[in-house]
Amino acid sequence: MKKRLSILAIVCLSLSLMTGCGSNASEHANTYFSRLQEVINTASNSSRLIAEAETETVDENALSTPENFTVDEEGNYSFEAVENAAYYYVYIYENAKTKDATASLQVMDDGSSTYTGNVSDVLAASATTDWSGNVQEPDPLGYGAWSIRVVACPDYENTEYTASSEAKCEYVITGEVDYGDPQFSAMWNIFSNELTISITGMNCSTTAYPTDIVLTLTNTADSSDVITIDITDVDDDSVEGVTDEATPGASYSISADFVWDAEYVTNPEYTMDGGTADTSSTDNLITGEFYYIDAIYYSFGFPLVQLSFDPENGGQAGIWYKDPNASTNTGWGMATTTEDEDADKNCYFEATPKEAENGALYSYDIVITSPAGTIYATPYTDGGRGTTIIWGSMDIFADGTFSMELEYQYILTDTISSAVFYIPGAICYGSYTTNSDGTLNLSYDHTNCSETDYNVVTELTGKAAEYAEEHPDFNQPFNNPMAG
Repeated sequence: MKKRLSILAIVCLSLSLMTGCGSNASEHANTYFSRLQEVINTASNSSRLIAEAETETVDENALSTPENFTVDEEGNYSFEAVENAAYYYVYIYENAKTKDATASLQVMDDGSSTYTGNVSDVLAASATTDWSGNVQEPDPLGYGAWSIRVVACPDYENTEYTASSEAKCEYVITGEVDYGDPQFSAMWNIFSNELTISITGMNCSTTAYPTDIVLTLTNTADSSDVITIDITDVDDDSVEGVTDEATPGASYSISADFVWDAEYVTNPEYTMDGGTADTSSTDNLITGEFYYIDAIYYSFGFPLVQLSFDPENGGQAGIWYKDPNASTNTGWGMATTTEDEDADKNCYFEATPKEAENGALYSYDIVITSPAGTIYATPYTDGGRGTTIIWGSMDIFADGTFSMELEYQYILTDTISSAVFYIPGAICYGSYTTNSDGTLNLSYDHTNCSETDYNVVTELTGKAAEYAEEHPDFNQPFNNPMAG
């Protein structure tokens, strides 16, 4: 059985779907709900059935296993009816060993002797509808060997029988992958001496992800300095490879060999030039649109690099880039900016000079704003408890280091759950180098940042309180113009 389509759609069998299995569930509510857990277990996870099949356990009350179950190269399936069955479940599993279904379809027994359908029907049953009413179709199945299974089930109220063992077939999908145009970027971290190569935009989910990506880094000034990074865990359109063997102050050319499973992919090898990556002995370096997944908490983190910072006059001390297409609790987004404030979810760190303190050469008040984004509060909720402005301070010291500390900030107290929403205090350290024009290159050490000690309070304090005096609406929990 051969054919192909693409990857996972998570199955959620709704209560309305399940109640549709019984013709008189509303008339027998007590019986229905007493057996609801059995229905859910049968519908969403047939691990019990698999375990029984593997151990050859025989349930004398089980319905007969559907006979003559076949799946052809086009995904068309067929099986014979089972006596005393009220309905059947057709399942799709990622492979023969997984016990959680990728998709499933309920087929009611209508008296027919044979039941037919297509794998695409099973996938279509897993479509979901978002909050605005748009139907989200599941992705087609990816290249590989899929396990298709069918189970016969008795009526809910029939206690004489239990679900049958499963009948199963292998459904193989093969084809050609579109190599596309993967994008390479790099991050050099002077604190950990790690060079991270990021590959994005592979867009392989509708066919098959590579089983292996081998990066070869060659020092452009020393051909004997060659580093190999083997990435074997590829299950997303974006991956990263990390090495601590790179030489500081060097430039490395990048080549990448992509390898797919030749059993299912007809063009399984592809090699491309990935550009160059630079290292330094003094500064963090970013090449291209590097995607950095670290975050201090939920949807916020410190910057990585700020070039040409003016220590006398302050100004922008860094940007924490937020991908406008990413989920709210994702870390760094692509290092891009936009002039459209309505779409700009980046967090901008603005430094205003003040009298030096804490033994520093320079000190600053820090204000972090996000024009269109939300800095989500703790505890994180989908309700969007958060703010688009927080405060802190920064000190630059004579020994080539600096620190930035963010204030604890109260957001609101939920009137129903009494949960206190707040922005935790946090601190990050870093180092800087001085340019010929007196400006500084700030490199933030994300391996040396943490939340600070604090006592959770339920009132505005510090700079947030001062801001609220000038902006009365800021302290109205459910009418907060700064809250998301």
